[in-house]
Amino acid sequence: MIQNKRTVAYGLLALLAVAAVLLTVDLSPRVEYTPEPEVVEVVDTVPAVPTAYGIPLPGFVVEQEQVGRGATFGDLLTAFSGRALPGDRQPGAPG
Repeated sequence: MIQNKRTVAYGLLALLAVAAVLLTVDLSPRVEYTPEPEVVEVVDTVPAVPTAYGIPLPGFVVEQEQVGRGATFGDLLTAFSGRALPGDRQPGAPG
């Protein structure tokens, strides 16, 4: 009889332990929390340097002319021969 009472007591204790675990533990499926990415707008405050064919133009004197048919590179350069451009050093000038 005592053995039977102990078995019932242990059974009730085990049942109580299982009930306590099931009531205190949340077994529902979880959804992973992922914060939405913050949209950051990047504003460029530095103006772009004007370029021609990938060469930055500040510091250069740019003259645009039409190239005729059959013109050579030498023909293009003879237009500038003997003419001083801004930034060129003059003979006899200090500096």
